[in-house]
Amino acid sequence: MTHLISLVKNLVRQYIKARNCIVLLALPMTDDATNSSATRIVKDVPGARERTVGILTKPDRIQSGEDYQQWIEILHSNKFSVGYKYYVVRSKPLKYETSLNWNRDLYQDLLMDVFNRNDDELLLTVGVGA
Repeated sequence: MTHLISLVKNLVRQYIKARNCIVLLALPMTDDATNSSATRIVKDVPGARERTVGILTKPDRIQSGEDYQQWIEILHSNKFSVGYKYYVVRSKPLKYETSLNWNRDLYQDLLMDVFNRNDDELLLTVGVGA
């Protein structure tokens, strides 16, 4: 299994080395961005960071008690900046969101911080998906 993981990582490195390659870095906001192997690969390949679009997924799944400060730092380009900025996407809400264990207030706080940036470099797409 580790051989397969190494093979895939090496393939990704080879593809994103190409100067005409735009890199799409997708990070779920339910995980720690600093432990992402995809982030490490983009950091390690010369020139890849400048050609990267960051996509942050699952902003509505941040649980209460979790520190979302790392995401604010990423969105403000204070932590792991990319050439084409970050975008936040969220799927359409489920019919019974209250049955899920997520904190609406925490999510609203995150949205308010994002919208208070006063720039047009960030797009928050709500309601995408099926």
